[in-house]
Amino acid sequence: MNFILEENEEIIKKSADIGYGGKLSRSNNELILTNRSIVLIKKSLLGKVSDIIRFPLSDIAISNGKAQVALGQKDIVTPTLDIYFKITILLTSDK
Repeated sequence: MNFILEENEEIIKKSADIGYGGKLSRSNNELILTNRSIVLIKKSLLGKVSDIIRFPLSDIAISNGKAQVALGQKDIVTPTLDIYFKITILLTSDK
């Protein structure tokens, strides 16, 4: 499984040793910021890519003109990154 940039997408910043999934999660994942997305590359215990999750920047909630992203409280030793996304609710009617 390889991370592939989309057309007209460029990497802005990469961070390694990222934890994902709670306080006791492994910190061997990668986080990539592009001009279009935040990409989480989840890795197995042996360091192989197990999943790639793409979060489009357009899905991040905006309030008063500011993206709802903040440095969160420390998770044991390192700070967390809190990202709030827009919520979409689909309602269906059973007729």
